[in-house]
Amino acid sequence: TGSGMVMLEEAVLRIEEIFGIENVYVITGAHLVDSIREELPGLSSHVFAEPTKRNTAGAIVWGMAVVSSLLREEDISFAIIPSDHRIHTAAQFQNKVLEALHFAEKNDVLVTIGIPPTRPETGYGYMELGDPIKKAFQVKRFIEKPDAAKAEQLVNGGNVLWNSGMFFWHFSTFMNELAAASPKHFEALQQIVSAIYRGRTVEAEIEFGDLPDISIDHVLMEKARHVAVIKADFEWDDLGSWDALGRIHIADEAGNAIVGTGEAIEASNNVIYNSNPDQAVQVFGLDEMVVVVTPDAVMVCPKSRAQEVKKLTRG
Repeated sequence: TGSGMVMLEEAVLRIEEIFGIENVYVITGAHLVDSIREELPGLSSHVFAEPTKRNTAGAIVWGMAVVSSLLREEDISFAIIPSDHRIHTAAQFQNKVLEALHFAEKNDVLVTIGIPPTRPETGYGYMELGDPIKKAFQVKRFIEKPDAAKAEQLVNGGNVLWNSGMFFWHFSTFMNELAAASPKHFEALQQIVSAIYRGRTVEAEIEFGDLPDISIDHVLMEKARHVAVIKADFEWDDLGSWDALGRIHIADEAGNAIVGTGEAIEASNNVIYNSNPDQAVQVFGLDEMVVVVTPDAVMVCPKSRAQEVKKLTRG
């Protein structure tokens, strides 16, 4: 993002200023543990790998099991914060995080932060607002990533917020809602906590491996009985896909955002990212594309499909 830090480091810094570094935990994939511990030595003992990939529902279940087992208690409140968000106003963000966590604790609800939409984005989920609850709103329904026409309709309707993917809850509230929404995840979490308590890590990993690969939205948030959303008042962007670079880097007169050595000729509204200093990148006659060049690979796709690059594989 131009800050001189990796995004995970930025995310940790924003949170540790609220809760203290001793209360920050990182849940990641096994292939990233060593790199993260090297990048964040102050968090080395708080970096944990989920045994296998099981989407956000699995990662959250594993993380909560590990933390509650380490602390040997269940009287814990959790703030679940993704690391690929760009937050422009840290102080406002921190105030809103505390507001959301306190609201969750006092009202026995699952809480998320919603982002006022600024465009008909097809890469984000939406939440339709229900009745107001003090400083928050009930979530009437979750709307999965819509097509362009639906996204425009939602934004023009004015009664929706983007789903930020940030969640806040007390452990007991989470367990009560999870038991009703997904008994399989509820039972797995109990078994994993018990196994880790007893030092039986392999047993915990086997239990975790039986979980489906599914998001926390589908498993819990869309089915939960008590969900509230607090509206964000800070500048926010989800940098989970390459087209986001076009929103955070200064573009040329034709709307081309270029990072590294690159040139766009008779081309408009492209994102060009080149991390290979030995390779010049030129595009000609292209519009609305993403071009990514690294020392070992090249990826080209339409900006409108940047969210889908996870479909790509490399030998």
